[in-house]
Amino acid sequence: MTFRLTVSLACLFGILVAVPMAGAQTQQQRQVDTCRDGSPDEQIKACTALIKRGGRDLEAYYHNRSRGWAAKGECDPALADAEKALSLMRDEANFAQVGVVLSDCKGDHARAAKVYSDGIKAFPKSALMFHRRGALLGILNEPERALADYDQAIRLEPGEAEHYIKRADAYGELEDWDKAIADLNKAIGMKPDIAGAYSVRGLAFSKKGDTAKAEADLDRAIRLDPKRDGGFAYRAAHYRDIGDYEKALADHARSIELLADAANYFARAKTLRLKGDLDLALADTNESVKLETRPFWSLQQRGIVYRYRGDYDRAIADFDRLLRDYPDTAAAYVERGRAYEKKGDLVRARADFERALTARGSRFKTAHDDARSQLAALDAPAPVETSSPAAPIVATGQGRRVALVIGNSDYVHAAKLTNPARDAQAVAASLRAVGFETVMVGNDLSR
Repeated sequence: MTFRLTVSLACLFGILVAVPMAGAQTQQQRQVDTCRDGSPDEQIKACTALIKRGGRDLEAYYHNRSRGWAAKGECDPALADAEKALSLMRDEANFAQVGVVLSDCKGDHARAAKVYSDGIKAFPKSALMFHRRGALLGILNEPERALADYDQAIRLEPGEAEHYIKRADAYGELEDWDKAIADLNKAIGMKPDIAGAYSVRGLAFSKKGDTAKAEADLDRAIRLDPKRDGGFAYRAAHYRDIGDYEKALADHARSIELLADAANYFARAKTLRLKGDLDLALADTNESVKLETRPFWSLQQRGIVYRYRGDYDRAIADFDRLLRDYPDTAAAYVERGRAYEKKGDLVRARADFERALTARGSRFKTAHDDARSQLAALDAPAPVETSSPAAPIVATGQGRRVALVIGNSDYVHAAKLTNPARDAQAVAASLRAVGFETVMVGNDLSR
């Protein structure tokens, strides 16, 4: 009897213990799942409970709680958790999380690039680390270094289409449109339905003056992903380049509706400026400066708008601020030099144009051409007075300046030429830069 009673009590005790243990395990698994995949608030709550409990998966809990904080825009706790996860496990995912929080949440792109450099030292064969650092170097206006990182990413992971798309972006910033198109052809060959590749290739065709191919690609990108702001933003840039400002503005409005970020505002500001709507352009650049975490394009565009408005001191202040953060930016020296020239300070203008010739950065080839043109204008001899009657000079204003630039490459009785379309775009850009409100570009036009 005693034996049976002991066994019965033991069985009863086992039952009583087993039920809550199973419940605890189920609850913990729910917390693990929520910590990994829940909404930001749910992630934070579940991961916090798991961190308090401790155990071998602390690194994952800190990593996922960092994701939750970052999604809520709580950058400091997100960074603290990401760095804690990295201290517990130095793997690619944790390097990437620290980099993402620094760049996307805190806007500290330079520090994020340093994190990826450390990641590359730890994982020299990680295509992810090279790709992420390349993206940040592009944001930091170092397209040549970005290109080198994408080269490495492609060498390590040649089958990933996204590497080719980003390298094409870098080629675009270096104005090598043929290489950009070649990379995008490869990306599209790997993933025929990737909308971003068609957007970038469409803009590359536009820069080469091939309007038909440009619009075919840009339209297809929007059909593939009509909820992606970049599709409309890239097509707007094309319409702006060919002088169709109304279509450009319609696409800008759609891109801002989908994503009201700095890039879409300063892109629309450029179109508004070229159209002559300087007040609206200034409003958009002010908005973009507020939104851009480490202003570059926003400040450059606002400085240009200020110059067009005749507010040269504010223009120079914006370019000063830009060059403090990005001191090797050829285009910014050219634009500041133009502001100094308009202000009548030819000494500082010349110094900026000469400095531009030794600087690099995004689209530096065009900036170098612009700087040489500006220096040539400064060095041009003063007009010689003659006895012949001169045309009257209207001092009150220049009126609305309009230009038609034609680049014909395809002749009936000659081999097709390679330069006219590109030269036409360069001439058009120079005319816009000196104040032409409307610049229309046509290629291979008939009589």
